[in-house]
Amino acid sequence: MLKAYLLFNGIEYQRTHKISVLIKQITENDITIDADLSNDLEDMSETLLVWETESRYDAFTSFSQRKYERAVSIYERLDKMIEECIDSFTESEDNTCQDE
Repeated sequence: MLKAYLLFNGIEYQRTHKISVLIKQITENDITIDADLSNDLEDMSETLLVWETESRYDAFTSFSQRKYERAVSIYERLDKMIEECIDSFTESEDNTCQDE
């Protein structure tokens, strides 16, 4: 989702699975991202990385219910933020979700 968000904002993303690298790229390019969401993504980046990479190859990769629920919450917030960006994009001439 972060790579798509960068592309939507006209930024070619770095080829990586590291969430912290993508978050840094978003902030360095002044693209809007909620500070709490950014911090939560950073805090959970290793867990999310393992989840996304290992579960692709091992259907039995598991995490605690708490970590799972927190990850789902983060993804839902990220999805909402991206949807809001797309909605504002269609309503403005700016064509990005960059901070003013």
